[in-house]
Amino acid sequence: MKKRFSALLAGVLSVVMLGSVCAHAVAIETDPEKFTVNGVNYEMWSTLYKDGKNTFRGSTWVSNPAQTRMPEGHFGVSTYLCDPTDTDIVYAEKAMRYNSSTAYFYYQETNKAYANDNGVICGGEVAIYNGTRYEKRTAPQTRVTYPGRAADGTSKEVMALLDENGGYPVTAAGESYGPITLTEVVGSGPDLIWARGVDGTKGYIRAEDLQPDVNNPEEAAAYMAELKNNPNKFRMIPLYDLEGNVIGSFEVTLPTDDEVSPEAQETIDKLEEAAYQSRLAAVKKFAEEKPNSLDWEDPNTQNRVMKMIAADGGYHVNSKGETYGSVTLALLLGEKPDLIYARGTEGQSGYYRERDTIHGKFDIQTPADAMRYMEYLETAPEEYLIPLYDCEGNVIGEFLHGMKDDGGGLTQEQAEQEVNRHMAAQ
Repeated sequence: MKKRFSALLAGVLSVVMLGSVCAHAVAIETDPEKFTVNGVNYEMWSTLYKDGKNTFRGSTWVSNPAQTRMPEGHFGVSTYLCDPTDTDIVYAEKAMRYNSSTAYFYYQETNKAYANDNGVICGGEVAIYNGTRYEKRTAPQTRVTYPGRAADGTSKEVMALLDENGGYPVTAAGESYGPITLTEVVGSGPDLIWARGVDGTKGYIRAEDLQPDVNNPEEAAAYMAELKNNPNKFRMIPLYDLEGNVIGSFEVTLPTDDEVSPEAQETIDKLEEAAYQSRLAAVKKFAEEKPNSLDWEDPNTQNRVMKMIAADGGYHVNSKGETYGSVTLALLLGEKPDLIYARGTEGQSGYYRERDTIHGKFDIQTPADAMRYMEYLETAPEEYLIPLYDCEGNVIGEFLHGMKDDGGGLTQEQAEQEVNRHMAAQ
């Protein structure tokens, strides 16, 4: 399998031993799984770090490859470690955490935990806010497992825990139960997750006890603020038997703003470098295909444009799937963004929608529409106010639109000025 990052081995590996530990922990991770929410592309994966003999940490990641920064509370990530020798029982869990500031990636990392000679499994859950609710996805698992397990890391003993229909078995109370590692096989997680308590007792924890009751970014912000003021780094939840009796306790590690580990920083650096190279390639392509659009001989022009575009060479896209950016990029991308960069009546930076303009409201589709529009212009005001939005489409003020502000026909000087204004607002 090819390397995803130079320091991270890609693919779901099935090995008994990892190499010796140097300055950083040895890292193993799955190939990223791609998915889309509201037209925005994401990737998610899990990583295992071996810190020493049978000592591991796990992490789960989600990233917006276009490197568009999403708003506060947009991402949620949790992660866990399982023991593959004990029918994939959970023994370490890091609770869901949400981004407290704009971000294009997010991750969670477990504390160091002991694993026996036969391996460890890392997995997690990712939540993306779609404007109405959080869509939750099961992140790919990374496994370091003992010989005798299937190519995907599962064992006959673990698969035998499913019922005849390939689903989780159900208790007398109607709750599904089993190892969380079979979520990818079943399609959803169990109500009761096979887990090992703080004193070694084996039982089940309720999935609803693991994650906070958070339904939108506002609640996510309140939850993160509450955690910040919590002096404890963990909380205890009940451990049950299949009759619903409490038989022990399970420790859930709470998310914190701890320092970034060297391994996580290395991943962050790789993400940023990959995005930079992608932007650079897009700008070079623009210079070749549209040499007269801007002064490409000026390195500052290329640098400014490179900062304005997303890593995929297009407009940035907000959490609702709408493009936003400077109309200057229309010279390069061939179309205007949904939200066009503008300066409000109070000097604030924001965006306007063309559909709010008089031209946009006319929805000109035919010559007759065009004639009605031209007749209106004879008596139309030269300037009028329309809403000013932030990049997420929230109204933040007003924009004074002129009838001549059609967003096209910019001169070279005007284009450069627009680039400079847009970059100053970033």
